Amino acid sequence: MTSSEKEFDVAIIGGGPGGLAAALWCGDLGLTSVLIERSGQLGGQLHKIYNPVLNYPGIETSNGSELADLMIAQAERRSGAEIRTGEVSGITEVENGVRIELAGGGRIESGAAIIATGVSRRKSGIPGEADFVGRGILESGAKAGSEVTGLAVAIIGGGDAAIENAAILGRFAKKVYVIHRRDQFSARHELIEAAGALDNVEFVFDATASRIAGDEQLRSIEVKVAGSDVVRCLEIDRLLIRIGVEPNSGAFGNIGKNPSGYIVTDVIGRTDLERVFAIGDVVNHTAPTIAGAAGQAATAVKAIYQQLAADRPVKSGSN
Repeated sequence: MTSSEKEFDVAIIGGGPGGLAAALWCGDLGLTSVLIERSGQLGGQLHKIYNPVLNYPGIETSNGSELADLMIAQAERRSGAEIRTGEVSGITEVENGVRIELAGGGRIESGAAIIATGVSRRKSGIPGEADFVGRGILESGAKAGSEVTGLAVAIIGGGDAAIENAAILGRFAKKVYVIHRRDQFSARHELIEAAGALDNVEFVFDATASRIAGDEQLRSIEVKVAGSDVVRCLEIDRLLIRIGVEPNSGAFGNIGKNPSGYIVTDVIGRTDLERVFAIGDVVNHTAPTIAGAAGQAATAVKAIYQQLAADRPVKSGSN
């Protein structure tokens, strides 16, 4: 089977900024594409950004969802991509193309594929965590705002996200505990200063959360102090977990990854499978950005265009 006999030129897995940008570039270069999004909602992690987006070139929006709406509308208007909802369970190379297996059954064959599955927030694994999702565990500090007015909040983590949220929630909450397993934060100095300047923010160093407890609502968190038998029970009303993210790469067992699970690519986004590319946060563990994902999408699609042109003539598009 040649690439001209495939259902699509390009299959794009993931509908966040990288996937949407890839679909747009496929449309510009005359490549047929299908975009597979597991959640049914295009935009990916943009919908979890509740603060203004001010550093995407040429566009400023009041939140991530607003930027997602602009990207989705543009992709729908210009890309010509077919949108499908589904979970991808695997990907293999076939003659002059790839085969994508869907978790619910079925498959898609295309000339090439782009993985743009992004990342998910890492869960803590603390006993009780699953019990209080939606009953005290916050999705976002920026989103919570007035919800925590007069309440006690704990934040687990020590990076930029944790400390920035401490400063945000400290403006509303009665008390904010920042629990970190090490003796110093990895967050930027200016964020640490901003949070530390608030009288109601307490840094709890060298400590790990051992249990989350409550009744119909979260009520407390137990914290074990490193190197001792001391266990503090902090009475809290809300909890925010910010201990980093992990790449959504589990479905791609036959593709090379680094020890943290991020997909390894060359400079044009190609994985160790010749016709499979990866872009965005599932690749970029050092400096993930919306603009970076869009740029990687353009590079990958242009490389695919050249690759498919070698198989058979492709309608000329823009540069």
